[in-house]
Amino acid sequence: MTRIKNLVVTDEHFVERQLLAQRDSPLQNWDEQQKVTLQLRIESEMAYRVYDDFGEKEVEKQADGSFLVTVTFTEDDWVYGYLLSYGKSLEVLEPERIRNILKEESEHILEKYL
Repeated sequence: MTRIKNLVVTDEHFVERQLLAQRDSPLQNWDEQQKVTLQLRIESEMAYRVYDDFGEKEVEKQADGSFLVTVTFTEDDWVYGYLLSYGKSLEVLEPERIRNILKEESEHILEKYL
């Protein structure tokens, strides 16, 4: 939404679809999956991603230009990869368990290049 410029409202409408009710939807059991609330510190050079990836209420800009992000995700392999995609610009502050998982994942990646 932050990248939408020169929005033009028209009278065009679309038929609403019940996507969550469709069979085999990956979101179908989302409420049943384990969620984790993360506290993240993200460096200022990733501002473009912070503003694209998180809502205003999840982000607190710090005096040094970095961001403190508090967000809840479903905990799975996707979220680990997503966090790692920020590279050295992201630090998981909480929970400690997720810090350890990312440390182990990073060590496995490093082993491939040594």
